[in-house]
Amino acid sequence: MSAQDFGTVITGSNSVMPVPMTHASPRELVAGRYELISERGRGSMGVVFKARDHKLDRFVALKFLPLQWSHDEPARNRFRREARAASATCHPNICTIHNIDATDDGRLFIVMAYYEGETLKEKLERGPLNLDQALDLAAQVADGLATLHDKGVIHRDIKPSNLMITDGIVKILDFGVARLADEQRLTIAGSSTVGTVAYMAPEQASGQDADERTDIWALGTVLYEMVVGHVPFRGSSADAVFYAIKHEPVPAMRSGRTTIPAAVDTIVRKALDKSSDRRFGSARELSRELRRYQDEATTTLSRAWLSLFQRLPFETSSSPRLN
Repeated sequence: MSAQDFGTVITGSNSVMPVPMTHASPRELVAGRYELISERGRGSMGVVFKARDHKLDRFVALKFLPLQWSHDEPARNRFRREARAASATCHPNICTIHNIDATDDGRLFIVMAYYEGETLKEKLERGPLNLDQALDLAAQVADGLATLHDKGVIHRDIKPSNLMITDGIVKILDFGVARLADEQRLTIAGSSTVGTVAYMAPEQASGQDADERTDIWALGTVLYEMVVGHVPFRGSSADAVFYAIKHEPVPAMRSGRTTIPAAVDTIVRKALDKSSDRRFGSARELSRELRRYQDEATTTLSRAWLSLFQRLPFETSSSPRLN
């Protein structure tokens, strides 16, 4: 699948459950309006198709949620409320939701904006990012999360495959879907938890309620991965990763790349504190801290260049006149 050929994509490499095959197929017309063109992604929380909206003559991304989620009406209603709250949020770092609907057989689907670009997951497959880019992307995600949190929406599944990059702008995908999965009691290794293991906060891994600080932990994990090249807590099994998340200290970022400033390591450590009370109090606070560091680093660099420039020798003799 070409990195330039899809918008909202769910990948299955870190799935927590298999997704039943959808009855939808390419060129099928859904809800009398959306022509399915091709499947673009498949993962733990649904199947995504590129589609054409014949009513408005535009490309969109249709995400079909798992069939078994269609039978719990209270959960479906809660999902609709949360997704609608997100859809009412206008922010450049939040994926635009056009509609929430259901097929004739009751299967939920979400109509989203279709973006050209690539997921952060695909970008990271080519290696870690430079520090400036990683900090900028993380600050954008924090800005989007702050706006969602203001609306009472907790994402619960921030990870690279849920972050789309298009023209340098990050779009947060799939808010609200993890909430529906959690209410359906999907399990990982026998635990009533949901999410992608490596990005789950300790309280989330223990099956406790998620809040804004759970998303902050996940973003801290993503920032660590963007800079170092791998997630901070790893293991040979989900249980091993759970144990590391809940009990082991955060590995120093500078041990992976010696060029990482101590201030950045400190920011990530605060986002990844085992106690949610000791993390950043809000995504907006995390965003401010990231941008403050960027501003200070830029100022320091500018002063260093100015100092170097002032020490350079210059010719003081006047140039000869031309007659």
